[in-house]
Amino acid sequence: MIRNGKKQKSEDGFSLIELLATLAVLSVILLIAVPVFTGSIAEAEQEVCEANRAMLRSIMKWSFP
Repeated sequence: MIRNGKKQKSEDGFSLIELLATLAVLSVILLIAVPVFTGSIAEAEQEVCEANRAMLRSIMKWSFP
């Protein structure tokens, strides 16, 4: 934008430094959150398998005394 013969800096957006800082913060958060999340999924799958085995044992004992 030119006003009175001088260029003025437009303040319409984010600077490269601001975008890079945001990316850095988000990547740190993801580095912490992803392993925790994937670990909890593996634990849940293990618990489901154990519950299914217990259910099958119960059915087998009830069906075939």
